[in-house]
Amino acid sequence: MRFRDAGLLRWLLGSGGGAVTGPAAVPAVIVMVGAPGSGKSHFAEQRYPWHQILSSDRFREQLTDDPLAQDINPLIFDALHSFLRVRCSRGLTTVVDATNREPEHRAELTAIARQYRMATIGVHIDMPPYVCHWRDAARPETTKVPS
Repeated sequence: MRFRDAGLLRWLLGSGGGAVTGPAAVPAVIVMVGAPGSGKSHFAEQRYPWHQILSSDRFREQLTDDPLAQDINPLIFDALHSFLRVRCSRGLTTVVDATNREPEHRAELTAIARQYRMATIGVHIDMPPYVCHWRDAARPETTKVPS
């Protein structure tokens, strides 16, 4: 895991480095970045209540009953961005749990946060590919990452 400025991150999140137990010092959009199987969801779930996490996999499952349905990604991310706008309009800390590996995807999330004067924090989970593949192999068949 890499942070550009771990001290600043701890200050923004209102935490001594452990789990976030109360409101963030500054409401923020936390953008998870990393390969499938890198541990983004686990990281977010260990630190934030479920209602603060917008997960592309969860949206996929809720809208199609299939967390792997990649064919409707544009609709999934339209829905996720709509939810993010509502949460930002209310000044609520929100974690966006998706791969977010493409700069244009991160730029869109940052633009939404800026529109509502919210801080944006990127958390990049940098795991070696073999770890991601190993984790994916251990997943139930219904949640394996498509090739």
